[in-house]
Amino acid sequence: MALLAGTHQACLTACTAALALLGPSKVAFVGSNDFQEAVLGPRNQFNRVQTPACVVHPTTTEDVSATMKLIFKSKANYAVQSGGHQANIAWNNVDGGVLISFSHMAGVSYNSATQTATLQPGSRAGDVLLALSPYGVAVAGARTADIGTGGLLIGGGYSHLSPQVGHSVDMLKEADVVLVDGTVVTATTTNKYKDLLQALKGGGDRFGIVTRFVVDVVKTGTKDDKTWYGGVIQFPGNQSQALMAATAHYTRNIADPKASLMSVIGDVWANGTIPIASVYLFYNGNAFPKGIFDEFLAIPATSTKLGPLSYYEVATLAAFDSAVVGHAVTASVLAGNAPMSDFTKTLDSLATFWSTAGPHLGSAVYALTPIPQSQIAAGRKKGSGNAIAPPDGNYLAIALSQSYAAGVNVPSTIVQDAANKWASTTPRTSGKPMYVNEAGAEQNVLATYGDYSWLKQTYAKYDPTRFSVGYSRGPAGL
Repeated sequence: MALLAGTHQACLTACTAALALLGPSKVAFVGSNDFQEAVLGPRNQFNRVQTPACVVHPTTTEDVSATMKLIFKSKANYAVQSGGHQANIAWNNVDGGVLISFSHMAGVSYNSATQTATLQPGSRAGDVLLALSPYGVAVAGARTADIGTGGLLIGGGYSHLSPQVGHSVDMLKEADVVLVDGTVVTATTTNKYKDLLQALKGGGDRFGIVTRFVVDVVKTGTKDDKTWYGGVIQFPGNQSQALMAATAHYTRNIADPKASLMSVIGDVWANGTIPIASVYLFYNGNAFPKGIFDEFLAIPATSTKLGPLSYYEVATLAAFDSAVVGHAVTASVLAGNAPMSDFTKTLDSLATFWSTAGPHLGSAVYALTPIPQSQIAAGRKKGSGNAIAPPDGNYLAIALSQSYAAGVNVPSTIVQDAANKWASTTPRTSGKPMYVNEAGAEQNVLATYGDYSWLKQTYAKYDPTRFSVGYSRGPAGL
């Protein structure tokens, strides 16, 4: 990993200037509670061991603008932290640089006239759901409650509503954006910054820092309205092949936008290898229609928990592990019409990875998310499109999630090498996009998007000096 361009003195200069401009209530240094809170914000232990020169806690867009002007002028290294779930090292914390934490910008509001919600980047999925529940609406948010709005949306976002309405960020209508030099612009689907808005829809944070998201809402009922059916099924580890086959067939054939699922297959180390297999499956209706999930229901299970659910329960059922450990993630993708042998080889490659990396990890699992044609089509109907620009056809997003044992503060080179080998050898369908929020730092996810050359041109337009690439971590390829 190449060093960032900023010097230690440049970072101190930016911090000192920020303190003078914004005051001690918004700029924290080592030893203060606000500083420690931000350092412990990341959900990846490898990001918690980094120590920024200072932490800026903005409360307004103007604060972010002022901070970025100082960072840009001083040529200081920086990072931005929303919910803290980004796994890649130094993407949401920065050793010796300026950390911008959105923990004090977590507002949520609802406009019934426009049927939109306005979200600040530090808001979390569960809090957004609760804030909007009394109005009987929701946003197409994350699939677990603790995920931050900022990172989810600019990475594209997968939601259990996505098969009906598109990627989470397809619902984005307007955004306030702070460019790298501190300039503030409001990008909409129709104004002169519509190209910036489109690039932010899945292109990541290289294009600017979003301080306000205006998104369309979906009528889902309140948190007590049981308008969905589903839950989680756990299988014996020896049913991994059956679960992979069912997931492959579902990805290939699913056409009902009211259905959503995520399969989990992997291994856990606990005095030996323990294989795990489970599926979260949901339907926006009062029961599973025949033919949607039949293959999953036919697999012998160790635990089946299905029943009527509200959308709030659907979106928060998959709880994020509260234990903070070192973490990494690597991505792949398979077309729904890929040969069945590719899905089988993908499962085999997990076993190969585990045989090398397993002794150095606590667990390694696949999170498998089918992306149906309905999701792609819904995104296109939103007008400006998104940065991902996937081609027609169902596909399966694959994330290899790697978690270390508690107390490990530095990633293993053995695991990293095994993950790189997995990425280069496991089957992957060319022309299908990977998911930037579930990809490794060295993977050029943006090159798998539908119009990579346009994305690079748009980045050059809004960051002509490539400041973001030089002074912060983020998606590769720009």
